[in-house]
Formats: sequence, C-alpha cells, structure tokens
Amino acid sequence: MIRMLFALLALVAAVAPAHSQSYPTKPVRLIVPFPPGGGTDFVARTVANELGKSTGWTVVVDNKAGAAGTIGLVEAARAPNEGYDMVIGQADNMIIAPATMKNPGIDPTKDLTPVIQLAISPNLIMTRADSKFQSLGDAIAAAKANPTAVTYGTAGHGTFAQLAIELLMQTAGFKWVEVPYKGASPAITDLLGGHVSLAALSVASGMPHIRGGRCAAWS
Repeated sequence: MIRMLFALLALVAAVAPAHSQSYPTKPVRLIVPFPPGGGTDFVARTVANELGKSTGWTVVVDNKAGAAGTIGLVEAARAPNEGYDMVIGQADNMIIAPATMKNPGIDPTKDLTPVIQLAISPNLIMTRADSKFQSLGDAIAAAKANPTAVTYGTAGHGTFAQLAIELLMQTAGFKWVEVPYKGASPAITDLLGGHVSLAALSVASGMPHIRGGRCAAWS
C-alpha cells in the first residue's frame, strides 16, 4: 500500500529563458490538497522550506482541501500559466479520483505537468493507544459480531487507504463503517477524541502520534 507524492506545475513545462532572468518576481505558491497537519502537508512544508533555502525564493504553502484532494488540483490547473503555482499530487487525487469520481473537474494527465517525485509512504491502520482493539484481529472480530461496532476515519472517500480497507473487508468478510474527512489531520483529531475507532492513513500522517505514544498502529 504505497502512496506516491509528486510536485506538479500547473500547465507549465518550463519557464522561458528570457523570463528566467528575472524569475521569480513574486512568491511561488505550493498548493496542498489536504488540511494542515497531515503527511502531505508535512512533505510540502519541508520542500517549501528547503527550496527557499537553496534558491532564495519565497515559497508559500496554500492548503486547499476537499473532494479527496481534487479541489487543490483544480486550483492549480486554473492558475495563470506563469510558473508561480505548484501542487502536491498523489495516487489518491492523480489516479484514483479521476477514475472513480463522476466529475472530478480535472484530467491530471492533460492539465498538469509532472516535475519530480518527492516521497513514498506506506499506509497503516491506527487506533488510540488505550483502545479496546489491541490488534487487527480484535477489530475484525468486533465487526463480525456487530457490523456497526467499528468505525474508521479516512483522509477522504476514494483515497488509497480507503480502497485498501475495502479490499481487506471483502477478502476477510467483515464490515467497518467509514467516516471520510477532508484530510488526515481532522481524522486523527476525531480518533484521539474517541469519535472513530480507527483511522486508515499514511505512515507520514500517523507516525508523529504513534511516536508520541497517543496512538498504536497496524501496518
């Protein structure tokens, strides 16, 4: 279960040599299609900081969450074709959403230009450290006894982690109830608050809470 992150320039393959003499004349925007606090946001802010250090540019992170990450992609695609707007794309919004949503509002292969792969992150299932579910087997057994007993938060319906859970449920013959969010951060907030039993997210999103001792995970 791997999710790949890419930085993409909206409709821009390169900045013309004549323009590059003065580029950039204003801050460069890096759009994040999920809320602050999640794995994608962490990667984006790390990249923005290091890019600023190495080039002297001002790189501003702009969170545009919603619709399984497609709102941020659309925002980038509609930006002026001047080389000042980038967006973080991934399997969730670049591959899965266009194939499963009726009208995602974007064709990533036509509307965006890939620049570089930034990171890969496996997914995990996590729960609160004090949860009654101490193993995957516990959560599956509870669901088989009562199909509404276990809820799980996701970073959005149709994300890679959510589809992986669907495959797991079909294979093992049980049912968890999905609670989709606009990103990993609000899903983790509700997990810590006891509003959902589990969360299916990327390792990058969940690891700070696991290391902090507030959550436990099953990869």
